[in-house]
Amino acid sequence: MSLMSIMVASSAALAFNCNVTAPHIVSAAASTGQISQMDGLPPEALTFSLRLTGNDMQVAWPDSPIQLDGRSVIIPTGEMTGSALFVSAGPCLFTEAACGNMLSFARQPDGQLLINIVPTAFARDENGVRTPFFAIIEGRCLPSEARR
Repeated sequence: MSLMSIMVASSAALAFNCNVTAPHIVSAAASTGQISQMDGLPPEALTFSLRLTGNDMQVAWPDSPIQLDGRSVIIPTGEMTGSALFVSAGPCLFTEAACGNMLSFARQPDGQLLINIVPTAFARDENGVRTPFFAIIEGRCLPSEARR
């Protein structure tokens, strides 16, 4: 039985307190790649709450540096795993206007969630040329009290 089936059957919400790393920026050149961590974000910008109810994911992240906040539908990707797409009108950290972020999770045997967040973006250089921009944000969510 999948996580979504369990939650729909019981109509219980699963609530979590989450902490993530600062974004890791992936620079992809034609033959090489580099990963660097983005510095300068305050600790409170790296914590949020997450709630799973049925096939809905609710994120409450008031200090989100990537404007990830609100409700989205979960796309089940496997046993006890899923993803949700969040869209914001901005302003956004990695884009000039609106932004999107895919939040994926995998529930662990101890009840925690491992998560990763991938923003969608293109970077523009000084000549106006746009290239794909990649960032990865990883984290862990600890169970908190959930209500029906």
